[in-house]
Amino acid sequence: MTNVRAATVSLVLLTLSAVFLITIPTSPVSNAQQQQPPAQNSNSAPRPVRSPCPYVVSVSAPDRAGSGDVIAFTSEADYSGQSALSYTWTIDPPEARVVSGQGTPTINVDTADVRSGRITVTLVVDDGSGNPACRQRAEVTTQVARLVMMSAPPPTPAATPPPPQPTPFPRVLGRAPASETVAGGPAQPRHPVARAGREPPSEPMVGSAPPTLIKPGSDSSAPRRAARPTPPVAPSPDAGEREDFTRVRVFYGTDRNRTGAREPKKFYGAGQAQLELGTCEVGIPKSHQAGQLESPSWWHLEFREDPKRHVMLRKVEPLDHAKFYEQYRAELGKARSRDVFVFVHGFNVSFEDSARRTAQLAYDLGFPGVPVMYSWPSQGEISGYMIDEDAILSTRTHLKQFLSDLSAQSQGARVHLIAHSMGNRVLTDAMHDIALANPTPLFSEVILTAPDINATYFRNDLAPVIQKIARRVTLYASSDDKALMASERAHHSQRAGDSRPEIIVVPGIDTVDASGIDTSLLGLGHSYFAETKIVLDDINLLLTYGKPPAERSLREQLLGDGKYWKFSSGAAAAAGAAAIAGQANQPPGVRAHAGGFSLRLVLLLAVLLAACGLVVWLALRFARRRSA
Repeated sequence: MTNVRAATVSLVLLTLSAVFLITIPTSPVSNAQQQQPPAQNSNSAPRPVRSPCPYVVSVSAPDRAGSGDVIAFTSEADYSGQSALSYTWTIDPPEARVVSGQGTPTINVDTADVRSGRITVTLVVDDGSGNPACRQRAEVTTQVARLVMMSAPPPTPAATPPPPQPTPFPRVLGRAPASETVAGGPAQPRHPVARAGREPPSEPMVGSAPPTLIKPGSDSSAPRRAARPTPPVAPSPDAGEREDFTRVRVFYGTDRNRTGAREPKKFYGAGQAQLELGTCEVGIPKSHQAGQLESPSWWHLEFREDPKRHVMLRKVEPLDHAKFYEQYRAELGKARSRDVFVFVHGFNVSFEDSARRTAQLAYDLGFPGVPVMYSWPSQGEISGYMIDEDAILSTRTHLKQFLSDLSAQSQGARVHLIAHSMGNRVLTDAMHDIALANPTPLFSEVILTAPDINATYFRNDLAPVIQKIARRVTLYASSDDKALMASERAHHSQRAGDSRPEIIVVPGIDTVDASGIDTSLLGLGHSYFAETKIVLDDINLLLTYGKPPAERSLREQLLGDGKYWKFSSGAAAAAGAAAIAGQANQPPGVRAHAGGFSLRLVLLLAVLLAACGLVVWLALRFARRRSA
């Protein structure tokens, strides 16, 4: 009996210890201390150091804005130090939503849900040194005018209603973004509609009567505009409910087969077919956290998709060639910037997951243009790796046709390409064929993330050719990518996205070492391009502003006669601080646990450990009875 009691007590203590260790949050202070340089020997003479602190920080924003506008808050720091600065923004009231830019010098804030009449933004800038003089604070307030809306009367029979107008994008107020130099002309901003003094006119949505806007103190008896007739609209599955998610429209090309199912996630299968075009709609919940693809999880006791909590593929609409490019050009004309990115997914990805990832990228990047994806017939299963390699070969011709047509139909817009993992094979092969047929620049930024390509083949055959049709090619590699380690063992050759034993450096291509960036506990370190904020921010600087590596949070590394780039420790620390600040701004129901685990998971682990203890106790008791 004594042994049984001792075993029971030990198991209980083990359970409590495990729960305690799991629930201990990771301290950002201790991480920052680990990144500090070693202290100097106390016997050595102190060297005078000229500190760049304190410095002046200012935040600019419009004095007034209308409800529903997107306001740009831009900061300037008169800082002369070498460390990378971290930017932590807090918004009051909390219902003002940060659309993009958290952790960067500029944020965009949506005022649609603001009811208090003003927004106060506070910025804390820190260089990570721990010196209080190097931590500066600035604050700015913008008045938000709420407009009183009155319904308009129905139109008279004699009135001829004007044709319906497309739904406009929200206005962006504030400083215009960075500009770029266009051949043969002056510098133009990359976001045309954000130019100072050239905001797009606001128009009513299709199917709604234009309200009469009554300013405070004005006469409500002023004549009203006639309402437009409401066209018939098919009700959505959750019609009548308040939408707690954002709809992201994604254009797509695919050579997957149709399954015959009407459910969006099952509309396309894993079989090969001819090239097909269309659009799909993905819902991003307002509780979304950057870098996450929220899905139902059993440890959160979620067994079905909820648009208020999960990133969902909601609609798929195939289109013929003419209709597709007609809608594509119309969407491009409405976009805040004439930019397009095409995402090509990797191995073990379904059509649904490809659409969700593309929408998540567009949303988290705050991409001002049109998101497009190409979904090749991956099996969507880990066991289908060899089948996926065969599917890549058949997709090459289809992707070449799709990219050529898209570039021709883009009417001078900047077309960017992003590929991940095995998707880099079909993308670079298609670019190789296009370059051989027409070696003129067709694409702007080409981003190759974790490419699962033979490193020698990429360096000698692909890289010199694909550069001819791109303004710039960027390759992200990592030594922590476990998926590429497995591919390397299977192919007996180094992969271009694996920086072991030596990172791939090719003249004319910007190679970025992302080693040490993905710190997830159970991940493979393979999807860091879309799941880590520091890489998302770097890609944003590439796509939105066209920044070269020297103007991003990267430090130059020399390797033989070449060079590559690596994320600075200061930028990594800033990304961590921004992630913590982002969690603090989340609603209580969706806030992540500081240690990376949710409370429900901790309780579940405690129950499992207690159950194991009970089983062991019963086994010991049974064995004792048998021995007696």
